[in-house]
Amino acid sequence: MGARALSTDERTITMAPPPAHDPGSAPVPAGEPDPDLLRAEAARYALLRRLSPVLRHEAAAPLQPIAMAASVLEKRLASPSPEIAPLRDSVQRLVSYARKAAQGGLDLVAWLGADHKPGTGSSAATARRPLGELVDEAIGLLATPLGFEGFELEARLAPAEAAREVPALPLRLLLPAQLLWLSDQPGPPGRLVLGASEVAGAAVLRATRLPGDDGNEKADSLREPAYRRLGLAELHVLARSEGLDLRQEDGPPLSLVLALPA
Repeated sequence: MGARALSTDERTITMAPPPAHDPGSAPVPAGEPDPDLLRAEAARYALLRRLSPVLRHEAAAPLQPIAMAASVLEKRLASPSPEIAPLRDSVQRLVSYARKAAQGGLDLVAWLGADHKPGTGSSAATARRPLGELVDEAIGLLATPLGFEGFELEARLAPAEAAREVPALPLRLLLPAQLLWLSDQPGPPGRLVLGASEVAGAAVLRATRLPGDDGNEKADSLREPAYRRLGLAELHVLARSEGLDLRQEDGPPLSLVLALPA
């Protein structure tokens, strides 16, 4: 079966079918992991290495208020005759901060460990959330580190698209992966935009890199990522491992198009 072309107003997106299994290829020996699974795990590892500074900050940030509240409580307790009301206030603040930090740590571990496949009965694997929330999370995760490099991140979703319920698990890594890949491409930093639309009745998410302002002070900067740059082939592997289709759109501008799951 040949590739099918989906026409838009300005360009053509080619959605090629995934490569068919070669019946002449050697079967995977019993007990050996599937090569496609190994490639997906390698791509996921590379992406998580790129995200590690951000995830480290996400884990440490909730602990800072605890240290500050503990310091205030310590000073109040050092008083020869501490007053009960301020002590009670400090303890309540400390407990509140600790609960938030504990929940944040659990959420982060759940986000990292949600690798169950659909159909296994895992609530994480089958959870559906509004697309707008997932896009906002991806932008919130990378806005600060990419902002230091001169990029601006933006969501352009119509209310109907933002409210569209989609499986959350496949997009938790694919959205950050697209933003990182776009930021890794040569050229001065600009705007990274996430938007959604319908093409021939199918919902697609488009991640686009647009030129930045002429006065961007980091336009001539050259940076190297924390781990290494991501390859487009790795994004394709990640998408296929989640049962999705990801294609680079003919440009300019440079865009990635992801067919959203129903």
